[in-house]
Amino acid sequence: MFHCQKAIDQMRTRSDRRRAWTEESAARVRLLSSLVLCISMLGMPSFAQELHEIVRDQEYLDVRNALERQQWSKPDLSKALVAAAGLNRSAAARLLLEAGADPNFKIFGSSVIVTAMRENSAATLDVILESGGDPNQRVGFDWTPLHHAILADGVRFQSLGILLEHGAEIDARTSLQVTPLHRAADFCLARAVEALLNAGADPSLTEKYGRTAYQRSVAADCPGIGGLSAP
Repeated sequence: MFHCQKAIDQMRTRSDRRRAWTEESAARVRLLSSLVLCISMLGMPSFAQELHEIVRDQEYLDVRNALERQQWSKPDLSKALVAAAGLNRSAAARLLLEAGADPNFKIFGSSVIVTAMRENSAATLDVILESGGDPNQRVGFDWTPLHHAILADGVRFQSLGILLEHGAEIDARTSLQVTPLHRAADFCLARAVEALLNAGADPSLTEKYGRTAYQRSVAADCPGIGGLSAP
């Protein structure tokens, strides 16, 4: 149980830091995997832990056999789906979804879809969206998956394209009225700015403090990045 508490404390610490998502992808996956495993163990029979471990180890036939021999609850299936999303286990994700996992499952201010997006699990993200996942799902601070595609350490371009194909709102706004284009300008990501503009993003939109994407690029010391121009 000590390891469970340690993992939960680490996640709370990271949630208090806006820049925590810039850590290495592998470290985030290890922490997420640890959290899901701990949650599965709390007050649940041991087979919940077993399902998570099977998904984690990418044993497709074992996942199928486990689903066939045992009746799983929706929460158990959905928590295992978080692990599949974080580790890009698309085949396992499909099995879990067919068995009843929730494609819009939320956990600790995140979700299955956001996990797949942040870890750039493109194949798994596609499976989740095809199975009823909401490309405009809102999580903490009203962020959508498209906002999570634009990170300080780069852009999840393949996953971003999949989101747009499934109807993601290009100019979705957070609680501070920030759009994905604003975030791309903040981080001086020229390729991301270009991709969003080409997909129809509106550069004239302002956030809560009245700044356009261009004005945010000026504040970030990369004025006009990616083709942005003054209003």
